[in-house]
Amino acid sequence: MSEFIYMPDTTIRRPAPQEQAVIHRFVQSIVDETYTFVWPTGAPPIDATDWANGWVAEAQDQIVAVMLTGGCWLDDLWVNAGFRGRGIGSALLAKAEAEIAARGHDTALLRVVAGNGRALHFYLKHGWKVQNQQAHERLPISMITLAKNLTAAVATARPDHSA
Repeated sequence: MSEFIYMPDTTIRRPAPQEQAVIHRFVQSIVDETYTFVWPTGAPPIDATDWANGWVAEAQDQIVAVMLTGGCWLDDLWVNAGFRGRGIGSALLAKAEAEIAARGHDTALLRVVAGNGRALHFYLKHGWKVQNQQAHERLPISMITLAKNLTAAVATARPDHSA
């Protein structure tokens, strides 16, 4: 079932099967743009990912952001530079957290490239906490693992009326 979330001029929905290649190109372009400080001539090709269970944000008849979770992990969250700061990333992050919690996980995890200060700031602002930093398993970069206690987020969202 596709679920639609409406923001001004933006729809968050499941991707259509025929959008797999479009999403792959979109993510590669964001990776290339984001990591020019690591790879000035372009990042290595990203892995083929099945986006069928992901989410896309669409605005102005184009995909402007994507998100994918698996298990307790937020695997991917990418927003086109021209659409950052409009709440699209925050909406997708909230959807990711809800999706992970609905699978029965109390804690959500994600990783960011250590040099990606913009992403790190974004997640910290949304209540995520740094867990550790380690070398990437294949690439010559460091990764930061962040975690968020989802039960605390739910408890904070629901006021205690027992008093």
